[in-house]
Amino acid sequence: MFAPNKLADIDDLDESIQELFDYYEGEFVSHPNSTPGSMKDSDYGTVKEYFLIRNVVYTTADTYYFTIFWSIRDDTDQGNEGIWSLDVMRSEDSPGDHEQYCYVGSDWATGIHVGVISSEYYYDLFFKSLQERDRSGVKSLFAANAIAGIDHFDESLDALLLYYEGEYWYGNWKDSEFQSSRDKGEKVIFHNFGHNEVTTKHSYDFAFRWCSQDTADEDNIGLWSVYVRRYEYNEETYSETLRTPYWGDGLWTNGINF
Repeated sequence: MFAPNKLADIDDLDESIQELFDYYEGEFVSHPNSTPGSMKDSDYGTVKEYFLIRNVVYTTADTYYFTIFWSIRDDTDQGNEGIWSLDVMRSEDSPGDHEQYCYVGSDWATGIHVGVISSEYYYDLFFKSLQERDRSGVKSLFAANAIAGIDHFDESLDALLLYYEGEYWYGNWKDSEFQSSRDKGEKVIFHNFGHNEVTTKHSYDFAFRWCSQDTADEDNIGLWSVYVRRYEYNEETYSETLRTPYWGDGLWTNGINF
């Protein structure tokens, strides 16, 4: 059911299918809360149409949340028709006891993603702690192995809390990248994502690199890299930065980078 043109972008499809089969347990009972949405693009007589499917599925063993991006029509290239992205998460694996993070998809990355939390969850955690000036809360989000390898980490964390001034006014998730790899059967997932935030004093750009899964070493899970820059807010400047994703210097240096 996957789009033929997308199969070349999925390096581990067979392994992911097996992972999906192992994860999905029990016999199907119902899926009463389906919430499909659709998008349709028409250009010079050609049509591209997509379904965004968010669905809760009950089995005799568990409850699952599915998020599926599916191209159902592409007049320009039928090879694009089919599933592009399929995410599934067991209800008990939902982070923070909040099912909304089961439905957002793994940043709409091509392929099958089993039990993967979206980057939206991570930046919600980070900014909640930052806005509350919760030093221990921010530190707890960093990977243990990352902290161990960063010189003067505590000093840079204190500097971040001083650098972030004012009360939250408006925030916007800007862009994201999803990276999944396997090595000798082990699986590692990284999210790179950007965020723009306006407070009552300044405007800020943030860029993050976050490991959400490492089956070989749990101490690698967490934040590895944060970039932040500050500038004075005005409508023209803010509008321009929203159109330009911020990735720092692109090197993803470990720690907090100003």
